[in-house]
Amino acid sequence: YSQCNDNAPLNVIPFFGGMTNAMKMVMLGALMSFEKNRCFYVDDEHSHLNRGLGANTTFVQKYLERPIGLPRHSPYVEKAFVENRVEVRHWSEYWENRYWRRQFNKQYHIPNIFPNKNL
Repeated sequence: YSQCNDNAPLNVIPFFGGMTNAMKMVMLGALMSFEKNRCFYVDDEHSHLNRGLGANTTFVQKYLERPIGLPRHSPYVEKAFVENRVEVRHWSEYWENRYWRRQFNKQYHIPNIFPNKNL
């Protein structure tokens, strides 16, 4: 997650909606971030799915085996916030744009994920 352009904006992906919808938007946001060579962080602090989990515990922390994106306390994320180099991505960016939505039955090539694959 940390192999990205140090000067590019940090993508902040809100964990919004029900579980399946929120996970879909996180996955689409992660793909967009990899394609644009940006680091990203999933902001699930205000998710309604956190209710009843206790203080300092979020849905993503509790139910996913490995975190998605960089943690909020990572030096890269902290520096991006201090430098105001942050872009909060709205879910409609992925949903309304067919390219970012990743249409069914279409191949996409993201060199940052598969650098040696020729598609």
